[in-house]
Amino acid sequence: MPPSLSAKRFIRSLRKTLFDRGNRDAHLLFDAMVLRAKADGGYGAEFVCFAEVPSTVALREISRPFGDYWKDLEFANRIDEIDAAMLPAKARLAATPRSLDGRIFPAIEIGGGWSLSLQGDSAGYACRPRERLATLEEYDLLEGVIYGPGGETVDPARLGLPFAVRTKFTDARDDGPSIGTHLDWSDIHEIRISLEQARRVGLAPAGEAPAPDGRYTWILAGNNRCGEFMSAHASRAAALDEISEILGFEDEDIAEDSPEYWTWAEARLAATSVSLNFGKLDKKTNEIVDEWRQSAVEPEPAGQDPAP
Repeated sequence: MPPSLSAKRFIRSLRKTLFDRGNRDAHLLFDAMVLRAKADGGYGAEFVCFAEVPSTVALREISRPFGDYWKDLEFANRIDEIDAAMLPAKARLAATPRSLDGRIFPAIEIGGGWSLSLQGDSAGYACRPRERLATLEEYDLLEGVIYGPGGETVDPARLGLPFAVRTKFTDARDDGPSIGTHLDWSDIHEIRISLEQARRVGLAPAGEAPAPDGRYTWILAGNNRCGEFMSAHASRAAALDEISEILGFEDEDIAEDSPEYWTWAEARLAATSVSLNFGKLDKKTNEIVDEWRQSAVEPEPAGQDPAP
C-alpha cells in the first residue's frame, strides 16, 4: 500500500533530522532502507507500516536485512542513532504547519531568483478543497504564479512546460500575471523541473525560451536484487530530477548536477545494492554516451571477515 501523506512527511523529517545532527552513517543506512522500500514490494509494505506508526521495535524489524542489531555493535549504534532521531523528527513535524494568520504561504524557492508561489484557501483561489487548510500538502489542487529573478512574474509559455500544464495558466496581460489554476501535484512537479532548468541555463525572465532540438534522449537505467529498471527523459534536467528523487536529494547547500552532487550520489549508492547508469542517447546515430555510472556494492555476509 502507498504511504499516507503523514508517513511521507515523517520520512522526510527523519532524514532531515539525521542530516542536521551529522549522523552520516545512520543517514546513509536509512537512505538504503528507503531505496530498498521503493524496489522491493514486500519490504516496502513493512517500511510503510513503520513510517505510519514509528517505534523502536518496528525500526529494528525493518533493519534486519542490513545487519544484526544484537551481534554487530557498530550497526546497533547506527540503528540507535536513527531511533534517537525519531522523536525530534516528530517534533519537527508538529512545528512545521504554517500559521493560518495572514493566510499567505511562502513561495517555494528554486534558486537563482526563481520561485513558485502556491496558494489555497476557502475563497479567492482556484484550489481544491476550497477550505482553509494548514499546509499546502493537504490540498489536491492549488493556484500558482511563477516568479523569476528580480521578482518579475513569468509567462509559463516561455519555460517549455508540457502543453497540458501550460493550458492551466491564464494569458499573461499587462494588468496582471499569468495564473495557474487547479494545478495538481504532477503539474507542480513539471513546473519545478522547468524552473530548475531555467536556473541552470540562466534564462532571463524577459528572454526567449530555448527550443529543444529533440536529438537526444536521456536514459536512466539500473538494477537491484528485485530486477532491472529503465526510464527515458526528453531533457537532462528531467533525468536528474528522477535521480534526485530515487536518492532522496534535499540538500539545499549542494547544487544539483554539480561535482559535489555526484560525490554525494556515489556515497548514497555505496550503501545500497542498487546500480545506476546515466547516459545520453543520440537518436541520429543511436549511440549512447555514458555520463555517470555507479555499480552496486555487495555487502559482506554478516558475521564474516571481509575478503583480503
